[in-house]
This record gives sequence, C-alpha cells and structure tokens, in this order.
Amino acid sequence: MTWLLVKHSIQKAWIWARNNWKFLALLLYTILLYLLFSKNAKNALETLMVARESHKAELEAVNEVHSEEKKKREENLKKYQETVKIIEEKYKEESEKLTTAKKKRVKEIIDNHGDKPEELAELLKETFGFEITN
Repeated sequence: MTWLLVKHSIQKAWIWARNNWKFLALLLYTILLYLLFSKNAKNALETLMVARESHKAELEAVNEVHSEEKKKREENLKKYQETVKIIEEKYKEESEKLTTAKKKRVKEIIDNHGDKPEELAELLKETFGFEITN
C-alpha cells in the first residue's frame, strides 16, 4: 500500500509541476543565481567599502587644498593692497617732488629768457611738452 501512495503522490506532484512550471523555473533560477553570486557578494561589499573610504579621503584632501588656496589668496590680497597703498604714497610724494622741480625749472627758464617771448615759448615746449599760444 505504501507503494501505491508514493506513486499517487508523484503523479499529483507531476501534474502540479506541469501546470506551475513558470514558478518552478523562477525558483530554480533564483537558487542558481544565489549559489553563483553569493561568493562575490562579499567581495563586492568589500570593494564598495574601499571605494567609499577612498572617496572620503579624496574629499578631505580636496577640502584641505581648497582651504589652503583660500588662505593664500587672502594673504596675496593683503599683500596686493599694502603694495598698492605704498605705491600710491610714493607716487604722491614723487609727483609733489616733480611738481616742485618743474616749478623751479619754469622759474629758471623765465628768469633767463623772460624778455624774449619766442625763445621762452620754444623752451617751454621742448622741456614740458606744452605750447603757449596768444
């Protein structure tokens, strides 16, 4: 009697398998994929963790370089402003000296050639580049 019971159960299972073959194929496919790729899942996870740590280190390096560049830019800006200020002060002093020197030269030319207007106009034109017209 057991043999008949086993035969009858196998026949029922076969009929069920023929009607639900898609489900069985999907189940077999899932089991096969799990067996094939479960070994690589650990490696993939380790690779992902290494990539994440590498990304963090790279991001920290970029942030550090950016902060250093920002400090250097601020220092250069301060140096630039100080240099411009010094140059402006020197220019102001030099222009005042030049103005005083020009005044002395004009007085000297007028004293020497004040009675000859044509020569005076010609010397002023040659010396300073401006022309006197009547």
